[in-house]
Amino acid sequence: MPDKDKRIGRQSAENTKQTRKDIIDAATQLFCQQGYAKVSLRAISEQAGVSHGLIRHHFGTKFQVWQQVCDRIEAYFHQFVSSLTQEFSPELASNERLFYVIINLQAVLMLDPRPIQLMADSMGQDAQMHDYIFDDDDELATLIASMLKQCHQEGLATELAVKELEWLTCASANSFVSLAPLAKNTYPGLSFEQVQVKHWRLFARSICALLELDIGIIPKIENLASFVAKSQFITDFSNNFDCETL
Repeated sequence: MPDKDKRIGRQSAENTKQTRKDIIDAATQLFCQQGYAKVSLRAISEQAGVSHGLIRHHFGTKFQVWQQVCDRIEAYFHQFVSSLTQEFSPELASNERLFYVIINLQAVLMLDPRPIQLMADSMGQDAQMHDYIFDDDDELATLIASMLKQCHQEGLATELAVKELEWLTCASANSFVSLAPLAKNTYPGLSFEQVQVKHWRLFARSICALLELDIGIIPKIENLASFVAKSQFITDFSNNFDCETL
């Protein structure tokens, strides 16, 4: 017969895990929709259905909650890229590997605007928040830099800097998220999903040029969701993390 104390302890740990997730989910939604400055801990507590004191107990200040939101998103993208690289054939050229990673990242950023919204909002906050998001030592940045370094060692894309690659990816995703109606007007008669693909292909063509690849390598897809799903990785970061590990 199971030990009662162990069972109670396990239930308590599961409740704590769910509470932390509820708090981070609520904070993510509010920070992305309203911006950091307009969100209070009390608003997060109301959205999450927990007490104000419980948020302070689990996370501390509003800034610390924001850091946890950023950490979860960064961890998601690192896992996402890692999962992609594990699927690549060892024979795939280094510039092709980097190309597929970048166009997949772009697709996810266009499908779910929250990471870009969070990033854009940090630009209007203090330097501490900006520096926290654009940390050169985070795992994702390190992984992308190592892939580009491999290209350079093979004499490919030698004029491309990792910061330029980061800028192009973020700027392209942000332009679509913030100017979606203009994108729709650019391609009259097309559905929103088709417009997404059109913008994504423009981005992919520019990356082909920078990585010295023929545009024929760009996958022919009907929509971004099905393209990303082929990576066999859950694309909703809100359901993909154990908040206890952050």
